[in-house]
Amino acid sequence: MISISDAVFEIVKQSPYLTEALSDQIVNLSSLARKIHSQVEDKVKKDINDGAIIAALKRISSKLKNKIKKVKILNNLSGMTVRSNITEYTYVNTETLLKKVQALILNIGSKREIFLNLSQGVTESTIIASGNIEKEIQQAFRNETLTVKLENLSSISIKLPQDTVDNPGAYYSILKLFALEGINMVEMISTFTEVSLIFRTNDIDRAFSVLTKATME
Repeated sequence: MISISDAVFEIVKQSPYLTEALSDQIVNLSSLARKIHSQVEDKVKKDINDGAIIAALKRISSKLKNKIKKVKILNNLSGMTVRSNITEYTYVNTETLLKKVQALILNIGSKREIFLNLSQGVTESTIIASGNIEKEIQQAFRNETLTVKLENLSSISIKLPQDTVDNPGAYYSILKLFALEGINMVEMISTFTEVSLIFRTNDIDRAFSVLTKATME
């Protein structure tokens, strides 16, 4: 039979916001206990009182406070680069698509200040690129099946510490900022020490402002 503490923790960990709030000890435990009471009883298969849930929440809150570190993967403003005039293309995967991607890279190799990213999935591939190579992309993939084309996009690229890969919740610390502000992110692409966030151009100023404030905290 599952214990009350385990049941409470299973419920808490389903919500990143709640987990973080408990780690910061800014949650009214009595109110939370009443809210999740029926869920806990369903898991432990017996009647329990709010006091037992509150006690479990206190233990969890204490553990989370020591375990969860405030993750800062934004080094500084100098590590942030904003690009505009970005377009996203999604094509159906074919036997010829990858060869055409290789040909495109060779074709634009001499051009400077080009943003280009390829993500290959099981059934489709997405190319995110600077708008100034649109003609080259259309020419290279003219016989391929284009399923989605998103224009008027902008990107924010952020330098990452090398230990980001070993920090649970590192990307969450960025993504939650946009979720709380109601800013939609179209795509997120990354290399080992850099992440690029793609937004609609009309959202880019708000997104940059949110990130700027986060680096100052």
